[in-house]
Amino acid sequence: FMDNVDFISDLRLRGGFGIVGNQEIPNYLSLAILEPNSDFRAILGDEIQTGFALRQLANPDLRWEEKQEFTIGLDYGFIDERIVGSIEFYRNDTEDLLLQITVPQPAPVATFVDNVGSVRNTGLDLALDYYAIEKADMNLQLGLVFNTNVNEILDLGGQDQIFTGSVSGRGQSGQQALLLTPGAPIPEFNGPELLRVNDAGDQVFNDYDADGNLIGETTEPDAGDRQIIGDPRPDFSYGFRAQFDYKQFGISAFIRGEQGRELFNNTALVFGNKSALPNTNVIASALDTPDAINEEARFSSRWIEDASFIRLDNITLEYRPDIARYAPFVRNTRVFLSVDNVFTITPYDGFDPEVNTNAQIGLIPATGIDYTNYPVARTFTLGVNLGF
Repeated sequence: FMDNVDFISDLRLRGGFGIVGNQEIPNYLSLAILEPNSDFRAILGDEIQTGFALRQLANPDLRWEEKQEFTIGLDYGFIDERIVGSIEFYRNDTEDLLLQITVPQPAPVATFVDNVGSVRNTGLDLALDYYAIEKADMNLQLGLVFNTNVNEILDLGGQDQIFTGSVSGRGQSGQQALLLTPGAPIPEFNGPELLRVNDAGDQVFNDYDADGNLIGETTEPDAGDRQIIGDPRPDFSYGFRAQFDYKQFGISAFIRGEQGRELFNNTALVFGNKSALPNTNVIASALDTPDAINEEARFSSRWIEDASFIRLDNITLEYRPDIARYAPFVRNTRVFLSVDNVFTITPYDGFDPEVNTNAQIGLIPATGIDYTNYPVARTFTLGVNLGF
């Protein structure tokens, strides 16, 4: 019925459904594990012996996480394949999540690992390539990729919330930055909401009652004042690529970015505070903050920053000399100069908006935390490719 639609050269509708397992289960997770425990000591003969106690409960029924994925897509080509690409919608449900469950006390250990909970991911992927110029001695190809993803925690094995993402630094023991809640994305930043620093140099936060109602301000926030203060996952990500060839010369570039992601600048929390002086070095901006010299560092919305970015990931210049004319045994030659991580545009104050510190607690993943990470290196590569 589309025989007379000349500008469409290809149009295909496809769909798929599959179930896969995640086998990335840490070793010995299903077994009971004993370890030496200094609380269990006894004198046997003339020597002090250290006893062993359970560190991990056995769970012989432990199994892989299971992901059910459904996709439907459209592949297309227009104007004799000058424009080609695809659009794909997907939804996957991950079940039997590996989570640490609290063990009713008294018991030898506080938690054990079980298959509980589920998460749903829904998203859209788009790819587009445009062959703008196709001539004997000149070619120009442009490309676009786009992705958006929304995830939701469906179940946490009956738990109302789980905290993860350890906050590092002086005075931050037992502090977590991320929260998992059924019905919400996985994960979200959770902490006090900073309003301002007052004239006395004290940090002032929103104050909430036990029902979550805003009742005023406080300089000493407690657990009841914690609110959702950010999302480490981007609203969408994108990329642009271009390849231009003229006779024996070529240039290509790839630009990539993310929009709407946020990052917890744990480095600034620790080293952007004057109270660390004189025992610890601080970053220069700490000297300009209005905080009092004795105002302690507190995790809050103050340290959650916009980490959206656009990055020139790679640019490559190349020259393809016709060496085969003089050396018939050489099929082709390519001389190139390539630069990776050329520049990044971002409002984030840290070194790199894409870094991530492994701050997970137990098996609960953590993302969006930057603590004393090195930035991605800028790499220059000069090379020659020979084909025989």
